[in-house]
Amino acid sequence: MLNKISTWLFFNLAVFITLLISGAMTALHTNEFYNVKIRRQYSGYPFGGEGPAPYYYKTAALYATTQLIWGFVFLLVFLVTARAAFKKQKRNGLLLLAITIFLVLLQLIQGQIST
Repeated sequence: MLNKISTWLFFNLAVFITLLISGAMTALHTNEFYNVKIRRQYSGYPFGGEGPAPYYYKTAALYATTQLIWGFVFLLVFLVTARAAFKKQKRNGLLLLAITIFLVLLQLIQGQIST
């Protein structure tokens, strides 16, 4: 009985954390894309190689494209996680949490690549 409860709690916690992180990252990246590409708000961004900045700050278009790609990646993780939660696929819930953490770390590493 206790084992079933702890397994259920662990799965739901993993799914909740994955949905929270991937949902927040989706919102963050799509908002950045919207602000730079659609609304053309460039103030506060070091485009053009001003100072130490990651490579994707070279142009506004490159930055917006990078943000859109990351937004879609995290949206995909969010949707697959929601599907796994709906179908109660316990193994997939934990795997998706690991994938989300890996993607966040990959994004941090990408941010260290400069021009």
